[in-house]
Amino acid sequence: GLVRQRGSDAEIQSKVVRCALELLKNDNDEPALNKTSNRARTSVDLEEGEWAEELAAINRRRNILERKAREFIRVALKMGLPSERAWVEAVLAALPSTRKVDCAGLAPDALMGKLYWIELSSIITREWKIFERFFRDKRRLQAAFTLLNERPDAHAKDVDLADVALQRRELTWLEERISQ
Repeated sequence: GLVRQRGSDAEIQSKVVRCALELLKNDNDEPALNKTSNRARTSVDLEEGEWAEELAAINRRRNILERKAREFIRVALKMGLPSERAWVEAVLAALPSTRKVDCAGLAPDALMGKLYWIELSSIITREWKIFERFFRDKRRLQAAFTLLNERPDAHAKDVDLADVALQRRELTWLEERISQ
């Protein structure tokens, strides 16, 4: 939703991106920069439809990432665990005791579908020896999962451009590591 292609030209749809490009273009012209900055400041308050678009894009990316993460975890555990240890046992071992009870009798595919986002992080953290080569930094991984678990698109709370930027950064970081 940020850029739309029209034939051989690209049209920038996002007011935020247009304002940023305007700031860069006028970088050497101080009076124009101040004028543009004032305009950019007022356009940071994006219209409701634009915020909805930004948050919908984040939601879509996170949902796709969550599905990929479930499969990635399942495959990595199957390949990385010793043959005498079932991957389902590793998943259940990472869950809090109340969730273990809820998930214990589920078929393997149903189990993976029943897990919460933050539980995926717990599995990776608990089985870090298997996942370390993909993520390299355990604290960074945990921070990314925690931030993405906040889900600003799912709650009626104020969201600013910094929140959107953080969500995108963490999504990109996790997407790159899971798609290796």
